[in-house]
Amino acid sequence: MLFLQMAYYRRAVAYTAILKSRDALRDFKTVVRKAPNDKDAKLKLAECEKIVKRVEFFRAIEVGDEPSAAEGLDLDSMVVDADYDGARLEKEMTTEFITDMLERFKNGKKLHKKYVYQIVLAVQKIVYDEATMVEMEIPDDAQLTVCGDTHGRLSSGNNGLEVLIREIGQFFDLMELFRLNGFPTEKHYYLFNGDFVDRGSWSTEIALLLYAYKWLRPGSFFINRGNHETDDMNRVYGFEGECKAKYNGMFALRVLNCFFAIERKSNINWQLHRTYF
Repeated sequence: MLFLQMAYYRRAVAYTAILKSRDALRDFKTVVRKAPNDKDAKLKLAECEKIVKRVEFFRAIEVGDEPSAAEGLDLDSMVVDADYDGARLEKEMTTEFITDMLERFKNGKKLHKKYVYQIVLAVQKIVYDEATMVEMEIPDDAQLTVCGDTHGRLSSGNNGLEVLIREIGQFFDLMELFRLNGFPTEKHYYLFNGDFVDRGSWSTEIALLLYAYKWLRPGSFFINRGNHETDDMNRVYGFEGECKAKYNGMFALRVLNCFFAIERKSNINWQLHRTYF
């Protein structure tokens, strides 16, 4: 009987790994029914029930929100209303626009839809043109900060390269990181090493901010794709639903298409290699 319980448990874990939450839920329920005192199985069951409910919620808000094939393709036809109270974005990203964007996000405001599409499409073109492995050459008089999701470790590289590895699950965590370590400049390089979405309710703000900096400083601001920058993970863990709730379905598709173009690895001065799997 114990062998059978372990078989159900392992299959449930495998279903969870490939995002078959309903199948996993069925097997976890079987394990708990056969072993009601198994605390780990009960915990996994509760987690799985939350994921299933989340998936059902996002499926429900998709109803009537199918993106138009034409929407967002003709930026010139999109008009920013005169009463829009934010900075205006022309053909190129500016520091002034990013500063205004940060203040809007802090105050719970959104960008105009035209600007959102401009940012995503501009960055999609940039990352499509980058090499399969991005070669980052950091000048001797420049600083490099690497940000990932490795829970606050602080280390330093060779030749004066300072590498700060932080988890950036929320927008205000990212703001604190910039406050402590400095904002991106021509002399302050940044590499965001994956998993910058799906960690809270501010994922769209984080993605748009990182994209804006990538557009502004394509030669000194780099992004690696993590396992959460994928459509299946975004659908289960919240980013896709957040995109649709704050903007629309076409925005979600555009961001996902941009994720697919982002590379998973970077080579820094031929000595520090960061890869996210």
